Amino acid sequence: VVGPNVNDASSRLVSLLGNILIRTRDVEGMLQEYWDSWYDLRGTVCKWLVENEKWWREWVPVETKCDNGEGIVDSTGAYQTNRSLGVSCSVCIPGYYSAGFWDSTGKTFACKQCQAGEAQPLYESSQCDACAEGYYQSATGQSA
Repeated sequence: VVGPNVNDASSRLVSLLGNILIRTRDVEGMLQEYWDSWYDLRGTVCKWLVENEKWWREWVPVETKCDNGEGIVDSTGAYQTNRSLGVSCSVCIPGYYSAGFWDSTGKTFACKQCQAGEAQPLYESSQCDACAEGYYQSATGQSA
């Protein structure tokens, strides 16, 4: 996997490979089909995929399953707090923190603005810090 988005692609590939589970009986069935089809590998694999979609669909990573330090974003790159509005994940920028939540698809994270009186100067943070004694930040989403 090589290209400008190698980190994004490689994490999805690792997730996909980690999810793959093929039953022994399926391997035996595919081998028998392969031999019976006069060694038509593409046809054998396609037939198995069509007949077993429910089984392999679970292997495919969910694009909006974000890790801590990331959050759901929509197609414009704007942070979202609802998975149904998102298309992928992106690192939380300074002034935001990564908050985990559960929904019907499972656990994910959303980037949320730091509240007034808090700041976060770092990328990929999981919390905002209270302003230092004697200082106050009246705006939300501040990095200092």
